Amino acid sequence: LSPTPYGDSVDTILNDALPSVIGAYSHVVVAHRMTAEPQETLRKLSGFVADGGTIIITASSVLDLGGEFAGVSVGGCQAVTEGATFSVAGEAVAEPMPLSICKIASPSNATVLASMHSEAGADAAAVRVEMPGGGAALVLAHGNYGMSLAAKTGDVFKCGIDDDPHAERQPYQLA
Repeated sequence: LSPTPYGDSVDTILNDALPSVIGAYSHVVVAHRMTAEPQETLRKLSGFVADGGTIIITASSVLDLGGEFAGVSVGGCQAVTEGATFSVAGEAVAEPMPLSICKIASPSNATVLASMHSEAGADAAAVRVEMPGGGAALVLAHGNYGMSLAAKTGDVFKCGIDDDPHAERQPYQLA
């Protein structure tokens, strides 16, 4: 919501917006809690995607909506330490901060855009699902509603936000 040299702008709409209002947009980013009227919100967002819109949503928000959106199911979330390796477009990227990642299971028609590597193997970290009607859903495995850190107390970072029921509140010591 701040001006940039690129002319970026954002509208904020609430989950009680009419489907016709949501339908005026080509892309919607679900950036926070979806606990108020989750079934109604799920119906509106599903309709938006079915009508050709694109949704970008975090795993924590999908959990608020019942644990599944556009065929992507979200399981439990766990803390990931600083330095965890992700693969994005075949290139390894080290996470600079601790965060929470949720387990996501995608349908066979999904495209995995990024994956996280651990000793146990690779898990999807971002998937895109194309929907009939031209819509798409981009589900990010990020927990904590897209926030890497919520609080710093002295030399301890705490992952999660106070009202996040899905976060593992693991303290991280600074090196």
